[in-house]
Amino acid sequence: MLGRVVRLALLAGTELVFSPGRHPRSQGAVERFHRTYARHVWENTPLADITQVNERTERFIQRYIRQPHPQLGECPPEQVHRSRPARPLPAHFPASPDPLPKRLPLYAGRVHFIRRVDVEGQVKVLNRT
Repeated sequence: MLGRVVRLALLAGTELVFSPGRHPRSQGAVERFHRTYARHVWENTPLADITQVNERTERFIQRYIRQPHPQLGECPPEQVHRSRPARPLPAHFPASPDPLPKRLPLYAGRVHFIRRVDVEGQVKVLNRT
């Protein structure tokens, strides 16, 4: 099943990449970011409520996007992001989320599934072998 967020991303023209869950080698960058986020936001920090979580997260993100990153040639993520041209939403994209139907149709687009091959030479995608 492809959920509403996936369908909305396809409607917007986003290329989606799915990697296998619980497999850190295929999700190294994501896992590293989560570890860094946890270290700077959660660890050794009692947070009283969601407002404090949001404030601390915002401070972390603002620092993170401005620091040089080895995987980006020592450029900060913000610089790399701003160096790429903005891509407008497709003309058929709704101006506000209100008119979106409850069940979005599946739009044409690019979806990549990164999966491991099991010992029997099979691959699972969307819970199907």
